Amino acid sequence: MTGLVQKVIIPPVPWLKNLVLEFILSITGETKELFRHSKKLLEALGGI
Repeated sequence: MTGLVQKVIIPPVPWLKNLVLEFILSITGETKELFRHSKKLLEALGGI
């Protein structure tokens, strides 16, 4: 089932697949950064 889903979500065109992967990675990367910053902010607020 997961193999079928991957085939449907990720197109067979290599450059398009790379574009989708880069897009997903950039989103997860930004989310990690945001989470790290919010954690620092919470720690700073907790220190007051």
